[in-house]
Amino acid sequence: MKRFSRPFVAVAVAVMALSAHAAAGHPGLETDVPLPPPPAGTPTTPYPTGDPAVVGQWDRPFPLPVQAEAAAVLPTGKVLLFITNSSPSLWDPATGATKTVPLDDELSINCAGVAFLPDGRLLVNGGHQGDTPWKGHRGTFAFDPWTETWARLADMHEGRYYPGTIALADGRALTVNGNDDQGVDPGTTEIFDGASWAAPVAAPPMEFYPRMHVLPSGDVVRVGQDAEAAFFDPVAGSWRAGPRSSSGMRWGGISVILPGLDRVLVAGGSNFGLSSEGHGQVPALRDGPDRIADNGVAAASDGPNGATAAAEILDLSGGQAAYRSAAPMHLPRRDFAGVALADGDVLVLGGAAGVEPVPGWGDYSFHPELFDSESESWKLMAPAERTRGYHSTGLLLPDGRVLFAGGDFEQTRDTTAAPLTNTGEIYSPPYLFRGPRPLIAAAPRAVSYGERFLVRSSGAPVRGAALVRLGSATHSLNTDQRWVGLDAQVAGGAVHLHAPATGAIAPPGYYMLFLLSDAGVPSVSSIVKVG
Repeated sequence: MKRFSRPFVAVAVAVMALSAHAAAGHPGLETDVPLPPPPAGTPTTPYPTGDPAVVGQWDRPFPLPVQAEAAAVLPTGKVLLFITNSSPSLWDPATGATKTVPLDDELSINCAGVAFLPDGRLLVNGGHQGDTPWKGHRGTFAFDPWTETWARLADMHEGRYYPGTIALADGRALTVNGNDDQGVDPGTTEIFDGASWAAPVAAPPMEFYPRMHVLPSGDVVRVGQDAEAAFFDPVAGSWRAGPRSSSGMRWGGISVILPGLDRVLVAGGSNFGLSSEGHGQVPALRDGPDRIADNGVAAASDGPNGATAAAEILDLSGGQAAYRSAAPMHLPRRDFAGVALADGDVLVLGGAAGVEPVPGWGDYSFHPELFDSESESWKLMAPAERTRGYHSTGLLLPDGRVLFAGGDFEQTRDTTAAPLTNTGEIYSPPYLFRGPRPLIAAAPRAVSYGERFLVRSSGAPVRGAALVRLGSATHSLNTDQRWVGLDAQVAGGAVHLHAPATGAIAPPGYYMLFLLSDAGVPSVSSIVKVG
């Protein structure tokens, strides 16, 4: 059993021949990777699915009332999906029922920041300012999961379009950069205390939607999309420079903080994108193709604009931050989802190989990949049915499955017909096919930091437990998600657990509590308020 040794738009069209990528020496891709669209009338080849205990299993796509540009798993277990004010919707994974919960306000939440407040409300700040390209507004909203209603909160000091927003260790929320109401990067940071936004402080230049994570020190690290890492001290209110990635910019790449909270996985992306450092007027090409590692066919076909399969680890162990190379993904991807799973591994879903958005399914990565957070290696999983790239989202559900939804150019694997939009797909990871699941018979609804608490279980014997923070995702970004392992003492059906010591380990808010068997099979979670 692993892991319990640690404490718990200018756009272009580009189509890449993935069969050539397979032939370039990437193992296991010769027969199970989507090929470019065949000539009209050519029969399609069935896609092998394999053993679900090895590659997982997909349910068929199902309709959703809205494109899931942004999505969040709420403390009620329902999922909020939205792209604009008129049709935010709730989807209930337990029943499949949907409900529209529109926001009646003149300010748009399209391309806003999202993060959870400690009381379970979803903070949504900034967004697109009317019909004006690249300009953000100052509005702030919160969605209450229990009343299922929206509320307007205090305005920010700066307009923000494509901002990065994250919950801090003390329960406040930080928002960074984006484009202001003049269409330029304000170069500032603001902090929300639940009632008002503090005066802005200076921030270094950043790409849109900065990828950020709270560290055990309480500091925030910005990592992944920008070439240079940076650290923010919420007490001092200041930023300091960090190391530079060998791959340069990773526009549309992902970053996920790994178990132990001293490593951050960064993967995929492109060195070409819509840049707030270019003041949102034109795409900014900052790093040459020599700075993108392992682009493979993407580099040959798209030059510096293609996606990369390269991955790195920002290693924070030993008190020093340094990037080191990690095994590359099997497929190049940009504008994809990275999901922290119930067992601490990471699932990446979708994305495109070239410049996004791209119509036509030959450019998309249908196959998810599973990153083993202990061995730091990748495995290809069973293919999804629909293309999902830019404006798609992936989230871990309370039952251990994964919702994959949205995307601007949904098409099935066997057609290039008109897009079929607004669906979701459910993926069951391999761990759900590896034996019986533990069952949570009783668990507390809330725990305090450092508290020892009891969970009653039945079903499969329990080996360990973890808290996974409820996710809120948009534009390949999910600053809320994190996997926190718990010290566990098990005696029959009694599982004694020790809550995280501080908010720097688990920022205050709602988490999915999973019990895990010897085989790493998770229970259905119990949603618990921490802190």
